[in-house]
Amino acid sequence: EIYHLLYDQDEEFPKIFKIKADFDSKMPRSARNIQSYYSFIATRSHIEGLLPFDRSAVAAIVEYGSRLVEDQSLLSTQFGKIKDLTIESDFVAREASAKCIGRLHVEAALQQKYFRLNLQEENLHEMIKAGDLLLSFAGDKIGQINALAVYDYGDHSFGKVGRISCTVSVGEKGLINIERASRLSGRIHDKGMYILSGFLNSLLAREYTLGLSASICFEQSYGVVDGDSASVAELIAIISAMAKIPIKQNFAVTGSVNQLGEIQAIGGVNEKIEGFYKSVTTLMNRKQQCCVIIPTQNQMNLMLHGEAREAVKADRLRIYPVSHIWEAFELITGTPLGFTDINFDGEFPKKSALAEIESVMKKHRERKK
Repeated sequence: EIYHLLYDQDEEFPKIFKIKADFDSKMPRSARNIQSYYSFIATRSHIEGLLPFDRSAVAAIVEYGSRLVEDQSLLSTQFGKIKDLTIESDFVAREASAKCIGRLHVEAALQQKYFRLNLQEENLHEMIKAGDLLLSFAGDKIGQINALAVYDYGDHSFGKVGRISCTVSVGEKGLINIERASRLSGRIHDKGMYILSGFLNSLLAREYTLGLSASICFEQSYGVVDGDSASVAELIAIISAMAKIPIKQNFAVTGSVNQLGEIQAIGGVNEKIEGFYKSVTTLMNRKQQCCVIIPTQNQMNLMLHGEAREAVKADRLRIYPVSHIWEAFELITGTPLGFTDINFDGEFPKKSALAEIESVMKKHRERKK
């Protein structure tokens, strides 16, 4: 921003600084670039006088490089962080009287760094354990869903589970965003809510007005809510409340949705999944199975920490990539939504969610008459 400001406002600036080069924070995870990581680690080991790194340690550092950019096909070029990790891994290995550095030492160094920075996250989980934050991870509930957000403190970010609730009443107000009404909704979140309203109207209000008012809220949220990564969760909660169809509480959802019902990519997918898993294990026993619905596009961003990977292997954590709202709704409720194409023309299938909503709307119209 500073560069472009000076370029536009100071006519001498482009004359003095004639050559510009952009350096990317990431690069492809190719064999050549992985070899560059090997060379960098070897050079730092020689300069810093570190213990030798075995193949498993180098592999762990390469994985960390992909974790930094949240992409399986890319590596980070933030070599300052890679250098710090090699030094910290050396310290852990020497403390264990090891002759070389292995994967366990690298992962232990990462865990120690995580422990030094995660005070806010620990406080959050203490609140969950004490019952100060009301969350539900078992059973089925109507109009209540677990959404996922990320808190970013610069040097540490972590996922947080938030409860979204929706209630429905007879009326013509349509979709009521409590956050917006209380001036706690950002512009992007407002846009997401308007998209949800447009989507529902295109499906259910082609001939008649909805005749229903839906009030939606982020429970126990007292700051500004922004972003659209909870719009899939919000839409499912709204449809659940309108159709009186319960939502499985061992699920959490992240993803944004457009007016066609297509689910779009979001950021912070690893922190969100890990945050949900930790919240479930904090409140429930470790045998409780938890499931996370993510956008299909975010599959390449999955670079989970060891604990979450072990949970996936043990089938305690399941991750479902979806590309359309009807897939997400059926997964989390066990009930078909009732359409697979926004241009669907005709009656919704019996016992589908949209058919149930149409039935409710028809009863309200008949009562008015």
